[in-house]
Amino acid sequence: MTPEERKSKAKKLGAKYQVVIQPEGYTLYLKEPDKTVYEMFEDTYDVNPRKTKETILNTLLIAEVSDMEALKDHKVYLTAVDRLTDIMALKKSTLEIL
Repeated sequence: MTPEERKSKAKKLGAKYQVVIQPEGYTLYLKEPDKTVYEMFEDTYDVNPRKTKETILNTLLIAEVSDMEALKDHKVYLTAVDRLTDIMALKKSTLEIL
């Protein structure tokens, strides 16, 4: 499958994010986090941040079109896990006391 075909298939499967890990060139496709994922993040992040990120990565990953061999290399896997900080970032808001 060509990279363009894979990207198109990933979008059809619900991919919102494409993570490309350099210099290896591995590509992982991830779904958009939903309310359940955010709740898991909030509930467990303070206790074990790394394990929380790993669980979320495995939950959002679309294995059918991702380079799964990337997950066998510990350094590559941790690089992908660290990208979750950007994905899980909440939107900015302001609070005004009336």
